Amino acid sequence: IGDQILHGTMLEDFCRKFKKIYLSVDPKLVKIFSESFPNFIVYSLFEETSKDFFDYHLPLCSLGKYCRGSFKDFYPPRTYYNIKKNNHFHTPNKKFKCAISWKSVNGQKSDIKSTTLESLLPVLRLKNIDFYNIQYSNTEDELNYLEDKYNIKLNTIKDLDIFNDIYGTMQFIQSCDFTITTSSSNAHLSGALNIPTY
Repeated sequence: IGDQILHGTMLEDFCRKFKKIYLSVDPKLVKIFSESFPNFIVYSLFEETSKDFFDYHLPLCSLGKYCRGSFKDFYPPRTYYNIKKNNHFHTPNKKFKCAISWKSVNGQKSDIKSTTLESLLPVLRLKNIDFYNIQYSNTEDELNYLEDKYNIKLNTIKDLDIFNDIYGTMQFIQSCDFTITTSSSNAHLSGALNIPTY
């Protein structure tokens, strides 16, 4: 999902050359890409297709070959996806609002792209920040341990399924001042919204 979000930031540049674009993405991303690229026909990569209806095929992760010569071509940063604002997530607050995640899961290098909540204690102890958990794996034991041992509680986001509702997760990230994350899908979601991401 993170790769599709990251490489999708190049679609606008690439697709000016074609009359009609069919885009096949993870089902969790169909709404995001449909709203952000209304001229594309977006469908789930699990839908059956045939070669008869398109003239060219290009994997999404190959766009950079045609659209970017170096990392400098990604600048200046901007918002790449049109995510409708959800006022439910925008609440007045005197503190900074931070979305936080600390693990990468299901990847080949997940272990080296993850950390522990204890390693983040110097940050989590800052009093002028409210931290909101956007970690999409099972974190109940870690959160309980953090609260029991250090009296630090991360806020949960009510009525949001972080694992399945990527659109809603992006709406929430959009309501934050910044994101702290390891190298995971959340880094790409936040960066593609042009939210400061550490």
